[in-house]
Amino acid sequence: MFHKINKSKKFTPGIICVLHTFGRFLQWNPHIHCLVSEGGVSDDGFWRKTDFFSYTYLRNAFCTALLNMMETKLGPSFKAMKGYIYKHCKNGFYIWGKPNLCDPKTITKYIGRYLGRLVTATSRIDAYDGEYVTYHYNRHEDNKLYQAVSKEAHKIFLDFNRWRTAILSVFGYDPLKCPHCGKAMLLFELYYNHKPISLQELYERSKAKHL
Repeated sequence: MFHKINKSKKFTPGIICVLHTFGRFLQWNPHIHCLVSEGGVSDDGFWRKTDFFSYTYLRNAFCTALLNMMETKLGPSFKAMKGYIYKHCKNGFYIWGKPNLCDPKTITKYIGRYLGRLVTATSRIDAYDGEYVTYHYNRHEDNKLYQAVSKEAHKIFLDFNRWRTAILSVFGYDPLKCPHCGKAMLLFELYYNHKPISLQELYERSKAKHL
């Protein structure tokens, strides 16, 4: 984008990127946090300030760059998926940007938080019973407070493990063991009426039926 401002000067911004593979309630959600300077330096040392970022360009550029890298890494087998993504993501990939007029101390603290943070802050942990951790988080969508994996919802995990053990005891085989590679499959997602559903939501539905 900075290169488009002045191709002859080749303005280069300062960028720090941090990859996160999890979301607020620790689900699989790979995304990138970027700290970008509002300006760039040219090849002859001239600094040019800019405070306008085209989100349309950023979305499309990010989408194209990432898909091209994935195709290079995964090979021709990724072409069909690449075409599917282009067809269904016509506006590019999601990007959320927030301008920050910060002093160096604030910026350093911001960078350190994302480079050195744990998966979840200790301040978000509500309880630990020796086996399970209960914590809370705020959703970006509605900014409401949610509690993830409440103690009551642990029953679903226990029932799931009992089901696996029962199948193994009665029929003599592990339903989670892959017949091809022999490795145990992990519980990744639950489906209810052919739609993905969270453990918490499934628990709430089950509890509502017995009230």
